[in-house]
Amino acid sequence: MREFDLSQLIGTLKEQLKGFDEAPGEDPKDSLSAALKAAKEEWDNARNFFNHVTEQDLIDAAIYQMEAAERKFIHLLKLFRNESLAK
Repeated sequence: MREFDLSQLIGTLKEQLKGFDEAPGEDPKDSLSAALKAAKEEWDNARNFFNHVTEQDLIDAAIYQMEAAERKFIHLLKLFRNESLAK
């Protein structure tokens, strides 16, 4: 099994969060779609991290991260559905 370094995880998350500010004139649905896609990738990465960690402290952090990523994805999915229904 491959172990993950917490600083590597933080670096990866910072990279994923770059560019989430909506550009002026951009369609909100497009930016929401991009955020939804990124949140799904974040959730997948968190699940992968959980599946590979072996230290107890990192397992706890991985569980927290995985649950947070899942809730973020579900929230964005609800926003996306509401936006789609509104049009």
